[in-house]
Amino acid sequence: MRKRLFFIILPIITITIVTIWIYNLPQPPAAQVNQARNAIAEADKSLSGKYSASLYKEAVTLYDSAMHYWKIENEKIFFNRKYSHIESLALRSEKKAILAKERSINNVASFQNRLGKTIKETDSLLKQYDQNFNKVPWPTALKKKEVRARLLFSEGKLAFDKKDYLKSAKCIDKATEQIHEVFIVAKNEMKNYFDNHPEWQQQVDNAIARSRKQNAPAIVVDKFAGKCYLYHSGKLISTWDAELGKNWIGDKKMKGDKATPEGNYYVTAKKSGRNTTYYKALLINYPNEEDKASFAAAKKKGQIPSSAGIGNNIEIHGGGGKGVHWTDGCVALSNPDMDKIYHQVTVGTPVTIVGSLRPFEEVFNF
Repeated sequence: MRKRLFFIILPIITITIVTIWIYNLPQPPAAQVNQARNAIAEADKSLSGKYSASLYKEAVTLYDSAMHYWKIENEKIFFNRKYSHIESLALRSEKKAILAKERSINNVASFQNRLGKTIKETDSLLKQYDQNFNKVPWPTALKKKEVRARLLFSEGKLAFDKKDYLKSAKCIDKATEQIHEVFIVAKNEMKNYFDNHPEWQQQVDNAIARSRKQNAPAIVVDKFAGKCYLYHSGKLISTWDAELGKNWIGDKKMKGDKATPEGNYYVTAKKSGRNTTYYKALLINYPNEEDKASFAAAKKKGQIPSSAGIGNNIEIHGGGGKGVHWTDGCVALSNPDMDKIYHQVTVGTPVTIVGSLRPFEEVFNF
């Protein structure tokens, strides 16, 4: 009886022990791995691969490691499998993915705020530049730098609109730096140029005073304003739009530089018909003695080529009205305006050409 009872109880006890043993074997960390996978997917949606790349890469690497070691453990006999290190990798992966998502969201917000502010400020700076310097014939190198910076800035704004903030930041930051450099150079160049304003003002004041004293006409050309003024007996009687040489800013240095000269001149001849290419013309005495002295000094210092000529045949002539500065150095008026000035001046009429009648502070708005 006892022997029979033993053989009945023994299998039950054995099955119970085995069941308990199997039940207590380490279980695959499926839940932890799934949580890590889901966290990485959420990080993906937040563009963590772009805006929190380091953390995101760590999360993916830890997840891949967990899957790798899980595969190795599954190849072992079931009672020899260990999953604790896989669970640890999955948990670490999940934490990194959650951090990557949070950091990505914060970085995107930071990019949006910073780039949005920079774009607004740079747009404002470009507006100032256009208002103040757009018509100035800058040197080719500076103009090219400005154009490249504008194109890069436009590319950055387009990337910003497409929410590609890394590309936008790369373009916007570089473009903004270049635009600031161009603006500073332009502003300093104009300041240096307008340092001559006291001399310009004195020349104009003398011309008007002489007109008053001699009861005679006097012509004044304001290059920056693009205006030609006619005075008589010291009083302003007419104002016309004037178009200048393509490189009108600054004084004329040599033949072919397409600059309009600055200084005190006078009409040496009145031309019309076949005697002029441009309807009617008032030839002035460029180069005068001061121009010749400046030219010789510049050539001696090597500032202009030794083979350069000083140039001549500077006129106030018709053919203007184009709305741009286009001449080789002359002052162009529309034909109707040329008719008016032609009949009111004589050979010997003073012609004063200056950079600006107004000082820097009045011309530019910063």
